[in-house]
Amino acid sequence: TLLLTPAGGAKTQIGKAIEEISINPVSFEDITSAEIQTELAGKEDVTLITGDAGRILKDFDLIKVIEGILSDSRVSKRTKREQLDYEIVGNCYLAGTPQDLTSYIGSGLLSRLVPIVLMHTKEEQDDIGKEIINSIGKKTNHDITINHIKLYYRWLYQVQKGLSNDFNPIKGY
Repeated sequence: TLLLTPAGGAKTQIGKAIEEISINPVSFEDITSAEIQTELAGKEDVTLITGDAGRILKDFDLIKVIEGILSDSRVSKRTKREQLDYEIVGNCYLAGTPQDLTSYIGSGLLSRLVPIVLMHTKEEQDDIGKEIINSIGKKTNHDITINHIKLYYRWLYQVQKGLSNDFNPIKGY
């Protein structure tokens, strides 16, 4: 997922919520392609999370690693000192400004992401802020907490891994 919104568009808060509910979240702001390849070694499924897409999109080597994870489910690296080659299933949350997209994004990364663009007028931002302030501390019997969402995603993960006695994994998509 690629979230594009101007400053103040809740990119960081959304990233924190995704990190909270994700299976094996890997959060980063500034990382090299070599560091991420090493950090992900031994992990089976990951969710890559960054709130600074502009910085990430400037690094062509890092983009190629992310593309490999998202489309080929593979990390492959060979240098004189190190050889890495492993399968990994991953998805990604990148957040940035619309300027990041037009200034930096290239190659095939965009075709591997689902862009979400949020643009609000000043009045809409004010209304959203007032609604959030007015709802603080109010609770109903129908509130779904982050913990409920986290438990649901963990259950889905177990089903898809074939670890459920009640449900079969969904295949073919």
